[in-house]
Amino acid sequence: MRSLSKLAVLTILMVSFLTALTDQTFAVEVGCQQYYAGGSRAPEKARKLWPSGGLPTSSTCSIGYLKGPIESGDFEKFVKFYRAQHPFMDSVLLQSAGGSVSEAIKIGGLLRRYLIEAEAPTRINGNDFLGNSAGYLCDGPDCVCASACALIWFGAPARKGRVGLHRPHSKDVGFGALSADAAAKQYQETLRAVSTYLLEMGAPRAVVEAMNTTSSVDIHWIDDGVVEGISMAREAGFDEWLRANCQSLGDNEYRTMLALSVANQDRVLSAQERNYLDQLNSRWFRASACEREIISSSRDGLPSP
Repeated sequence: MRSLSKLAVLTILMVSFLTALTDQTFAVEVGCQQYYAGGSRAPEKARKLWPSGGLPTSSTCSIGYLKGPIESGDFEKFVKFYRAQHPFMDSVLLQSAGGSVSEAIKIGGLLRRYLIEAEAPTRINGNDFLGNSAGYLCDGPDCVCASACALIWFGAPARKGRVGLHRPHSKDVGFGALSADAAAKQYQETLRAVSTYLLEMGAPRAVVEAMNTTSSVDIHWIDDGVVEGISMAREAGFDEWLRANCQSLGDNEYRTMLALSVANQDRVLSAQERNYLDQLNSRWFRASACEREIISSSRDGLPSP
């Protein structure tokens, strides 16, 4: 009996150890990718960014990250992290193959409310490496933002990178036990909820259609955030709000600026081209500074979550 009791205790301890190890290995990670450089801003510029008077320190996060599978409770984990950075965190890097749809939708809603940009991994040198503009590199099958992660990405008002979509996968063990009719009705409710969320976040109907027509074991990739020639870099209302306040460049003007900048490295621009490029660069820098100020000051005026 004593040996059986010892065996039972050892079994319980082993199960507990494996459970803790599994939770630690597969739980989503939330943290800081880049901190502010303390005391690096002129007072007048700081007042424009944060009118309430608060200032970031060298331990304040400017770019956060979310990595790993998204599970129940991860919204609260992310809220807790963001609360400590508010109102100074500008963007978040996303690296996740998916997980809980409901948690992802809530995180995406938080990014929208607090005007936080989302960046998914993007291709560098073909398919060998993936990374982002903050200098973080990753590779392999987990270096993606797909499934539920893409829902977070679409929630952000400004977005970068490559995301993958497919129909939601039900983890409910009772789903397979339903009749075909009952399962179809239940699944349609889930699809409607996700589709409604995407449309409310400003995703084109082409995105919703791509999701609905891609099975849960396949993936539909959106490279560089472009859907049928339409850039997903900014939600339409957010983009027009910034243009109304900052006279931002039009999409064609921005592409022309980039094309002329690249051409300038290979050949001598004509006087007309050089003059136009200088005009576009000047307008872009002014608009970028304006956009940074209006986004930051608006976030500064919101209460902490």
